[in-house]
Amino acid sequence: QEHTSTSSSSMHHDESVSIKTQQRQLNHQQPQHNDTVRGLPFPYCRYGRKWEDLHHSTARSLRTHLGYTRIGWNAAHDLENSQYNDIDEESKKWIRSHVLCSNDDEQNQKVWDCFVNHYYNYWWSDIQDAGLTQYFEVLGWTRDVWDGGNYN
Repeated sequence: QEHTSTSSSSMHHDESVSIKTQQRQLNHQQPQHNDTVRGLPFPYCRYGRKWEDLHHSTARSLRTHLGYTRIGWNAAHDLENSQYNDIDEESKKWIRSHVLCSNDDEQNQKVWDCFVNHYYNYWWSDIQDAGLTQYFEVLGWTRDVWDGGNYN
């Protein structure tokens, strides 16, 4: 069962949030394959599986084609500092099949940039275009701080 509220100003995200996802986050439970957050499918293939739980052929493909290791998979990886649209097509092929488990590139871009990249390489204008400024502002971000990196 999902609770849904929609904001017409949000181009890339709607406001639906899975109650099950929120409950699991509060209880520190593993996400499920069909969870959504604000209308985006949670990237279960990336965050719902530990490296140790991957099939050996999947781990080998992730290592060979994307450079993931156990540490990079279970924590963070340099590739994840890139926006989805900045990743080369060969790497996207492996991301589609082994990281996001989806062939929907429009959705993959939104899921990757939100859950994996956390909008790291976005400029404030990109955040505005995505209709996300309200979420960043509530956390104290402004254009000057985000774009200028001035955190003081």
